[in-house]
Amino acid sequence: MPVTPLTPRDPEEIGGHRLTGRIGEGGQGQVYLGETADGDRVAIKLLHTGDPLREAAAARRVSPFCTARVLETGEQDGVPFVVSEYIDGPTLRAVVEEQGPRHGAGLYRLAVGTATALAAIHEAGVTHRDFKPANVLLGPDGPRVIDFGIARATDATLTATGSVLGSPSYMAPEQLAGDAVGPAADVFAWGATIAYAANGRPPYGQDTIPAVMHRIVTGEPDLGALPGQLRALVADCLAKDAARRPLSRDVLLRLLEHTEAPISAPDALALGRATAVAPDIADDRTTRWTTMRLPAPAGPRKRNRMLLACGGVAVTALVIATAFAIRESGSSSAKTLPLPSPAGAPTTTAPPSRIDTATQVEQAIAAKRTASFKAKGAMSQSDDQFNASGRLQYRPGASTDYDLTVHNPEGGESEDSPRRLTLKDNTAQFSDMQDEVYSVAPRTDYSGMDPHVYMAMETRWVSSPHNVLALLRSTRKLRHASDGGTVTYRGVTSAAALSRKPAVAPFYKNFGNSKTEFTIVLSNDHLPRRLDIVFTTGLDTGEHLRSVYSAEYTEWGRSGIIAP
Repeated sequence: MPVTPLTPRDPEEIGGHRLTGRIGEGGQGQVYLGETADGDRVAIKLLHTGDPLREAAAARRVSPFCTARVLETGEQDGVPFVVSEYIDGPTLRAVVEEQGPRHGAGLYRLAVGTATALAAIHEAGVTHRDFKPANVLLGPDGPRVIDFGIARATDATLTATGSVLGSPSYMAPEQLAGDAVGPAADVFAWGATIAYAANGRPPYGQDTIPAVMHRIVTGEPDLGALPGQLRALVADCLAKDAARRPLSRDVLLRLLEHTEAPISAPDALALGRATAVAPDIADDRTTRWTTMRLPAPAGPRKRNRMLLACGGVAVTALVIATAFAIRESGSSSAKTLPLPSPAGAPTTTAPPSRIDTATQVEQAIAAKRTASFKAKGAMSQSDDQFNASGRLQYRPGASTDYDLTVHNPEGGESEDSPRRLTLKDNTAQFSDMQDEVYSVAPRTDYSGMDPHVYMAMETRWVSSPHNVLALLRSTRKLRHASDGGTVTYRGVTSAAALSRKPAVAPFYKNFGNSKTEFTIVLSNDHLPRRLDIVFTTGLDTGEHLRSVYSAEYTEWGRSGIIAP
């Protein structure tokens, strides 16, 4: 950030720190560059309004993941000040204004770094309240968020002339309405900031304040060229209803594509920080998040071998011919249409990649979160069976929560009576025994566990969305068919491969290296309708044993939240 000389009106020191220049001035106060007694540079904000010291003290608890740490708070001559880490770098706003919109790996790093910062801030119980491009610094070690925990509600109050003290282009509807402001408002501001970074303009414009406020409250955001999966995530964050926006931690986990096992807050923040500062992230994940994918035209592929045999000349000719064809067409309206299927027959097409399919399903589930379900399963040559029904609540990056009733129809007197219980994180609790809590954390030996608790764990392993996603990502050969109302995917993998997935490993380890066939039926909006799994285990005698498990899903987004 540019530093200007001190003026005669400026103090020489604040809180024992020598001032060396001016960094900037905002609605809250003047920001100075200072030096500690050890010669370290710090940013010192001398606040003109409010009494923010309690919030600033809370901000000192924020873990230093992609944030500028608050080092000290105090008062000088009755005026509060805050000392924070100095980040030597321009603001995101300045970079976009001078260099244009961000894209590719740089945009992805920015999204991950700022989401990591918000997750760290919210984890400490602090709300930023003024997240915007001017409060994101692009330092030598990646993006950093500044001024967290200091902005106050007075920054969003209307003056007598109808202007807003603050940054209305990045304010959530509830913030403009003067309602209580919490972490959800920061998530809205994050979405608006990422849209700005990708397009060079805020998603609700930046003309007159009344016009901007009207668009935020009643209009739809202009996401412009925001690409790939990032577009869908930002749209979720810009929901008018604060309750429909994802949590900042879920935003981070979606960006990191962490869905296979629970992860602690410190581990998630550390992973986000490492990703945000990585010097080179030219991988498939970056492409998925920052590239707008266009469907390939349908039609037969011809003469592949001849083309490859002709070497570089043929490849060059193909590229030139394609370029001319695109230029000559001048329009995206020309399309190749597939031949119609016979009446009443399902349409079979080349499936999208397994990663694309899993990602679409994951996004659809994350948007709905809750569902009603039925599940059952039986291990061959064993009394290990279960029938279950109830509700589930998907949590990205964490164990799925359940409110279910389960029993073993062949389990004898102690197991065949249905019992209702809830699974939350790594604990289970019976509805009729509220004073007892059972651990369902992964272990190597499940003998001695209450049979209904173990059946509930099996139900979670089989029917959890994490299992659906693990299966979709477990094979490179997904067969795909559509009947107009649903899409069916079939695949073959091994239990051994799935036993390396932490979220479902305990279940698949029971089947060794058994052949694992699965069928997943999705609605046209990518939500699971049915899951079937068949394990085939070969014996030395040449015989084969088959174990069958299934789950059915309904009422996505309508089954209700599972209370703690």
